[in-house]
Amino acid sequence: MVGGLSFVAHTAATSNSEANTRFLQVGEGRIAYDDTGGSGPLVLAIPGMGDLRSEYRALRPLLQQAGYRVVTMDIRGHGETTARWNDYSAHAIGRDALALIGHLNAGPAVILGNSFAAGSALWAAYDAPAQVRAVVLLGPVVRDGKPSWFAKTAVS
Repeated sequence: MVGGLSFVAHTAATSNSEANTRFLQVGEGRIAYDDTGGSGPLVLAIPGMGDLRSEYRALRPLLQQAGYRVVTMDIRGHGETTARWNDYSAHAIGRDALALIGHLNAGPAVILGNSFAAGSALWAAYDAPAQVRAVVLLGPVVRDGKPSWFAKTAVS
């Protein structure tokens, strides 16, 4: 039992968790997201680099059973989200998360960010603290925003 959620008893419930895939136009691209609907507090789950929103398929029903509305999104260039962007930074994805929260009119939200997207969750909380109730960082990879010498060399 963790925070009122029994993980062992409910792991088989993943197929009972229906979510509708939708799309949100943000600037020059389109964000794909799944929304379970409902009137509970919003949890926005963002996967890390190389992962898809479906990575949260086992967690979604547990959060729903706890009374949350669960939205999962694909980050820029992943899954069904378009790859036509000028900026793929953690900060840009944090702004996408805020745009989605605003579009859903469901804030403040708990933003769950995995790996690279943990930085996006932090940027969203920094940029719009009134829209972010809390952040949950899973295996966070958070950078200071300054590209390393290797990154500078790789793109030059």
